[in-house]
Amino acid sequence: MDPRKDASYHETAYTTDRPVVRPVRSISSFSDSLMCMDEMLRAAQLPTTLITSKQFTDYSTRVPVGIKEMIITALSQMSRRSNAFRYVDYEVNIVQQDTVQNLTTILLNNNQMQLQRPALYMSGAIAFVDQSVMSNRNDAGLSGRASISA
Repeated sequence: MDPRKDASYHETAYTTDRPVVRPVRSISSFSDSLMCMDEMLRAAQLPTTLITSKQFTDYSTRVPVGIKEMIITALSQMSRRSNAFRYVDYEVNIVQQDTVQNLTTILLNNNQMQLQRPALYMSGAIAFVDQSVMSNRNDAGLSGRASISA
């Protein structure tokens, strides 16, 4: 697939529709920063902190992404060598708990099991997404009034 063969076709597209670079796999621009943070946490010899969160609500209905999974990935990258953070799946809402957590809760409440609860709980939501970064719209309108008298 040689893009030079399609140059005449690409010239007919709008400038904003033309891709600037070839598609690549999305890699976070924070990778170097997360590795640096991992090294700093390792040097500080901090104990492991348990973190949990809930599903983040997308009130904008415009961002269909797994925010919870993105947080887990970022924490994992920031804890590769330091083990500073460990994400645990801990659902607070009783209605949304699965069978394993229901049994665990029963055992915890009866002092038949000892578990360390998460020290940090993250929550949040996507409330707004700016989609009009570039807009080339032209609008026109016409209004008239006719009166008939007999």
